[in-house]
Amino acid sequence: MEAVSKDATGKTSAYRTKIDVKIILMDGVKLFKQKDFSSNFTYNNIENKFDLSQYQREIETNLINGIIEKIFIFLTF
Repeated sequence: MEAVSKDATGKTSAYRTKIDVKIILMDGVKLFKQKDFSSNFTYNNIENKFDLSQYQREIETNLINGIIEKIFIFLTF
Protein backbone atom coordinates (compact mmCIF):
# COMPACT_ATOMS: atom_id res chain seq x y z
CA MET A 1 0.00 0.00 0.00
CA GLU A 2 1.29 3.43 -0.89
CA ALA A 3 -0.20 6.88 -0.52
CA VAL A 4 -0.88 8.38 -3.95
CA SER A 5 -2.83 11.52 -3.06
CA LYS A 6 -3.00 13.96 -0.14
CA ASP A 7 -5.47 16.70 0.71
CA ALA A 8 -4.61 20.34 1.49
CA THR A 9 -3.81 19.47 5.11
CA GLY A 10 -1.33 16.77 4.09
CA LYS A 11 -3.62 13.91 5.10
CA THR A 12 -3.62 10.90 2.76
CA SER A 13 -6.77 10.88 0.65
CA ALA A 14 -6.01 7.93 -1.65
CA TYR A 15 -3.94 4.76 -1.58
CA ARG A 16 -2.75 2.24 -4.15
CA THR A 17 -2.19 -1.43 -3.47
CA LYS A 18 0.04 -3.20 -5.99
CA ILE A 19 1.05 -6.84 -6.22
CA ASP A 20 3.83 -8.11 -8.49
CA VAL A 21 4.62 -11.77 -9.16
CA LYS A 22 7.42 -13.16 -11.33
CA ILE A 23 7.15 -16.74 -12.60
CA ILE A 24 10.26 -18.51 -13.87
CA LEU A 25 9.97 -22.07 -15.16
CA MET A 26 13.23 -23.95 -15.60
CA ASP A 27 13.95 -27.20 -17.41
CA GLY A 28 17.06 -28.23 -15.54
CA VAL A 29 19.35 -25.24 -16.06
CA LYS A 30 17.55 -23.98 -19.17
CA LEU A 31 14.91 -21.26 -18.95
CA PHE A 32 11.63 -22.71 -20.20
CA LYS A 33 9.14 -19.85 -19.60
CA GLN A 34 9.18 -16.55 -17.76
CA LYS A 35 6.46 -13.98 -17.13
CA ASP A 36 5.79 -11.03 -14.83
CA PHE A 37 2.29 -10.46 -13.48
CA SER A 38 1.16 -7.22 -11.91
CA SER A 39 -2.12 -5.93 -10.59
CA ASN A 40 -3.00 -2.74 -8.75
CA PHE A 41 -5.99 -0.88 -7.37
CA THR A 42 -6.35 2.74 -6.24
CA TYR A 43 -8.92 3.65 -3.61
CA ASN A 44 -9.94 6.52 -1.37
CA ASN A 45 -9.01 6.73 2.29
CA ILE A 46 -11.59 5.68 4.88
CA GLU A 47 -11.63 7.59 8.18
CA ASN A 48 -12.34 4.49 10.26
CA LYS A 49 -8.97 2.70 10.34
CA PHE A 50 -10.54 -0.70 11.12
CA ASP A 51 -12.81 -0.40 8.06
CA LEU A 52 -9.81 0.76 5.99
CA SER A 53 -7.79 -2.27 7.11
CA GLN A 54 -10.64 -4.65 6.25
CA TYR A 55 -11.08 -2.99 2.84
CA GLN A 56 -7.34 -3.25 2.13
CA ARG A 57 -7.39 -6.98 2.92
CA GLU A 58 -10.35 -7.45 0.58
CA ILE A 59 -8.51 -5.57 -2.18
CA GLU A 60 -5.36 -7.67 -1.67
CA THR A 61 -7.40 -10.87 -1.83
CA ASN A 62 -9.08 -9.76 -5.06
CA LEU A 63 -5.76 -8.75 -6.64
CA ILE A 64 -4.16 -12.06 -5.65
CA ASN A 65 -7.09 -14.04 -7.05
CA GLY A 66 -6.85 -12.11 -10.32
CA ILE A 67 -3.14 -12.86 -10.62
CA ILE A 68 -3.74 -16.53 -9.79
CA GLU A 69 -6.21 -16.72 -12.69
CA LYS A 70 -3.65 -15.12 -15.04
CA ILE A 71 -0.94 -17.54 -13.87
CA PHE A 72 -3.25 -20.50 -14.40
CA ILE A 73 -3.95 -19.37 -17.99
CA PHE A 74 -0.22 -18.80 -18.57
CA LEU A 75 0.64 -22.30 -17.31
CA THR A 76 -2.04 -24.05 -19.39
CA PHE A 77 -0.75 -22.73 -22.72
